[in-house]
Amino acid sequence: MGLKNFAYYQEVGMDYPDQAAYSKVYVYNKGKVVVNGKPASEVNTSVIADYKKQGFTVETSFDRESYNAARSEYGQLEGQKNAEFRDDLFDEHGVTGNPRASRCYGIAWSYGHSSGLQEVASYFSELVDLIK
Repeated sequence: MGLKNFAYYQEVGMDYPDQAAYSKVYVYNKGKVVVNGKPASEVNTSVIADYKKQGFTVETSFDRESYNAARSEYGQLEGQKNAEFRDDLFDEHGVTGNPRASRCYGIAWSYGHSSGLQEVASYFSELVDLIK
């Protein structure tokens, strides 16, 4: 079947989890609740600074467990896309089942992944002749 468009492999099906989405802000003034658990992603940092200047108590809570679960889910989805990319790259070059293909891919990945999947594919295409 061969390679799909590189954008396909980069779309994992969910956004990378933002820590602010798992943080809640609470603001108190003289024992009264001013802000009650509003998501930090919805609270402007200058507003928080103003509350602090006025002497209000500002607290944040972070739901680490949910955040870690979301990061884990993202990592699994990203891993599936990377595995699909690798398998399609092997198919494209006719090395599916070659016992050296994974090592060749590992080298291409180590040199190119920081610049994107196109670079990985480019390195792989340069190295693949060594294992055919």
